[in-house]
Amino acid sequence: MAHGFRTAFNGTLKNFPFGQGSKPFDGQVDDILIYDTALTAGEINQLIGGEPVDTDNDGIADDWERNYAENLTAIGKSGTGSTGIDSDGDGQSDGHEFLTDANPLDSPDFLRVDSITGAGLYVYELAWPSRPGIYYRIQYSRTLGENDWLTLSETYQGTGTILFVIVDASQVSDNEKLFFRIQSP
Repeated sequence: MAHGFRTAFNGTLKNFPFGQGSKPFDGQVDDILIYDTALTAGEINQLIGGEPVDTDNDGIADDWERNYAENLTAIGKSGTGSTGIDSDGDGQSDGHEFLTDANPLDSPDFLRVDSITGAGLYVYELAWPSRPGIYYRIQYSRTLGENDWLTLSETYQGTGTILFVIVDASQVSDNEKLFFRIQSP
């Protein structure tokens, strides 16, 4: 995956050449991104606000699949649902691991709550390993039914470290058991 850095540039470019045989650029520029390697078509598409390229239509971006496997058919063959292929046998489909940026070939690497600690009456501290750029929300349920989960919190952005979040469940608890989960929207 390419890594870039942004540099400030405010000015006008005239007759600036872009690639062989292309027309030169004339116009205003306010930001320049410099990358350590050539960008793939999928990375360029994401930069301009498009959807990731998914040529095998399995719901997983081609660039992400190629980052972990030699070809597009090695992982994610059955899509992103809970019944999808689980290449590393960790209980998470390759599609779920794509959504949370976990390695689909490394069983200890998946989205999980590391700890839940009581911090007061109906107040809990949840901790989980996060990924930079991935967003998370906390959901709760009184049962473990698939359709019984409700969003309890705002969205939290991953930092690449363990996220510690205080959750006040006093508005939803009525002396019943509560179950929590972390979801990547």
